[in-house]
Amino acid sequence: MIMSYQLPTLATRRMRALVLAMAVLGVVTLAGAENPFTPQQLTTQLEQIRSNDVAYKAAVRGGAERVAFCSYCHGKDGNSVKPEVPKLAGQNAKYLFNQFERFAEGERKNFVMQELADQLSAQDRINIAIYYSSLPVSVEPVDATLASNGKIIYDTLCHVCHGPDGHGKDEYPRLAGQKPDYVALTLRAFRDAASKHSDPTMLQVATTLSDDNVDAISAYVGTLP
Repeated sequence: MIMSYQLPTLATRRMRALVLAMAVLGVVTLAGAENPFTPQQLTTQLEQIRSNDVAYKAAVRGGAERVAFCSYCHGKDGNSVKPEVPKLAGQNAKYLFNQFERFAEGERKNFVMQELADQLSAQDRINIAIYYSSLPVSVEPVDATLASNGKIIYDTLCHVCHGPDGHGKDEYPRLAGQKPDYVALTLRAFRDAASKHSDPTMLQVATTLSDDNVDAISAYVGTLP
């Protein structure tokens, strides 16, 4: 599943104003920066950092210094308190970084995320991805019966890519602990072909889901630690 929900129009207008205001304050820069590295080179750099304890800790510290703006939507600890906004805590670092790159290249459409991803340096994007991946994710309170029904569907349709524990892998996002409302919005976007960057596998799976299926899966993954 590739997370794909777009901020509502009013929220987008407010966030545009906030981006510009914070640029004036120097929290983010709108000047842009040249990136001499290819996406593959940057991904290799991220993997090298994760395999080196000293570099990893430095990246976590560096990321923590650059997420003040991110916390406005995604929460101070990466656990969003807004039902329609995804948690970033515990998310796979490589997946997060790849999504940053997609926003920066315009493959994913969202004014705020595109602006931030484009203007942060490549090192900042790597550090932020590693920082959020290091944070613990909270579990969502959901209806137990709904979640139980969702487990049956998840174990049939979702576990191959996202893992039996919902933790995903480098190419696939962690769903465990994710906001049920956000997961449901994303699944419906795939199902209804509203996502601009849908992948064939997700489209094929999502089109088989009823609204009840979507709600059940979303509830179940929210309970996973």
